[in-house]
Amino acid sequence: MEKEAAHAAKTNQQKAMGPVASAIMSILIPIAMKTFMAPEKVFGWMHGYHINWD
Repeated sequence: MEKEAAHAAKTNQQKAMGPVASAIMSILIPIAMKTFMAPEKVFGWMHGYHINWD
């Protein structure tokens, strides 16, 4: 069990972003959410679809 926990901790540490990547992501994510990842652009085709019940 301890060996698995140590391996998991090592793997998780390798996935963590460094300070530079974190700073870049904190700038890029809001820009992306306002432009190409905006929910109305991503899901608009599905949420904006209207069924003609007549």
